[in-house]
Amino acid sequence: MTLSQLIKAFTAKSAELDARKKEILKAAAEDDEGPRTLNEAEQNEFDSIEKELSSVRAHIKRLEKQLEEEAGNAQPPNDDADRYKGQKVVVKSGNVGPDEEFKGQRYIQLVKSRAVAHLEGSTPAEVAKHMYGEHLAPFILKSADPVVSGDVPKMPGVQDFVDILREDSAYDQLNFRRVAPHVPIATQTTQTSAAFIGEGAQAVQSKWAATTTTLAPHKVVSLVPQTIEAVRDNSVGSDRLVMQDMLGAIRNKVDEVMFGTSAAQSTAIPAGLLYQAHAIVSSGSEHEDLTADIKGVLNFIPRLVSMPTLLMSPRMAFAISTIRTELGVSVFPSMSINGGTLEGLTVKVSNAIPDNRVIALVENEIYSILDQGVQIALSTEASVDGTSAFENGLVVFRAIRPVSWAKRRSDVVVYLDNVTYGQTPSSTAS
Repeated sequence: MTLSQLIKAFTAKSAELDARKKEILKAAAEDDEGPRTLNEAEQNEFDSIEKELSSVRAHIKRLEKQLEEEAGNAQPPNDDADRYKGQKVVVKSGNVGPDEEFKGQRYIQLVKSRAVAHLEGSTPAEVAKHMYGEHLAPFILKSADPVVSGDVPKMPGVQDFVDILREDSAYDQLNFRRVAPHVPIATQTTQTSAAFIGEGAQAVQSKWAATTTTLAPHKVVSLVPQTIEAVRDNSVGSDRLVMQDMLGAIRNKVDEVMFGTSAAQSTAIPAGLLYQAHAIVSSGSEHEDLTADIKGVLNFIPRLVSMPTLLMSPRMAFAISTIRTELGVSVFPSMSINGGTLEGLTVKVSNAIPDNRVIALVENEIYSILDQGVQIALSTEASVDGTSAFENGLVVFRAIRPVSWAKRRSDVVVYLDNVTYGQTPSSTAS
């Protein structure tokens, strides 16, 4: 293709993009309810077209400049002047959609598009174009790429959803030993020992014992009802709320069961990490009592393993951070409502932990399975807590996430009970 033909092709592309901009503005100006501003989908498409136009026009100037420079050495024109007529012109700047307002937004837009398609008997592609615009629709549909396995690079969409779970869930934040599901692993019952030997002497057998266990995935299921109006809403606020509801339901249930004291319930629900763990009753509410309690915790953690991590509720972390001396000096300045450090030990927080409990665990002495992703389905016929989705105009999203955990050793989890550190709330008005 000659430079003149290239200029002609990209000029036609520029005119096509410019015409689409005018169509968008015209649709807003001639709305049935009166002239209006662009909605969110139109604005995203309009802004994206402007980027493409800028790229096309800049490229035309480059081609024109090159044509001028080569004018003195011009070659005879191609006899087949129209052989590139109708050829697709690719604009690279258009291959990237508008930035997400929050991580995972495209995936949630795909989920909502599927829900509306289910309601209307349409296809997700058609609904995505209608709700979010023709330009954004391809990027939304790309979010359908599946999660393949745990700790390998994944495609966007579902992986964004899982990454956000990792940011919020204690199950994902803790540095557990990640293992493949259904693969036998050793659980120690006595600690391995070692010994020095003399030159040429026989090695002393290491004394240890272990049992073999297998981590089978346990499915945590959350049912999140949304109104049909919220699902049809293409605003950023609606997208964000649907995402938060779905994430919160999964996160809270996983952490609640993991930090529980209950035994395993059949094969569906795993035992909580506090099941058969040693419980220490707190000494009192003063900062001296807190220090004494931490010493007590360390006495129960094996000396030859890593130091434990402390876990507590955000309210307990905040209460500890407010403890002051008689002179008003903070006793634990490295603590805040988000955790921190306490006498050198790392503190992490989770809303799933009761306010009167502090958990100490050795993170790398606990197994958990590799991430298996999240499966999401929807229904308009389901019932949640006796409420019919159909009768109340709701769409129920079902999210399933496989999880599992197990203590590598029985003595790597201890917890403090009945703690009241720094908890002197102001009185409430009657």
